[in-house]
Amino acid sequence: MTKKEREKEHLLIIESLLKWAENGNKLVSYICPHCEKRVCTRKPNKKDVSSKGYWDSATSCYKCNKTSFIIVYPSGKIGVKKLGR
Repeated sequence: MTKKEREKEHLLIIESLLKWAENGNKLVSYICPHCEKRVCTRKPNKKDVSSKGYWDSATSCYKCNKTSFIIVYPSGKIGVKKLGR
């Protein structure tokens, strides 16, 4: 992925997060374990979580483009695990 493509993808992610917040939903942030920069993600509503009680996902940091596994609870608590190298 070229730098220009990464920048375009970054803007799309930011727009998506802003739209989520504009619709009355909340955002939470965590520190990317790869680049150590603060990254925002959506805070799930209770209806968004499974019977496990949390939302989990493999996600790419929109700042460094590396993959982490995140667990986000409706309370806003986040667990992050570095994936890959």
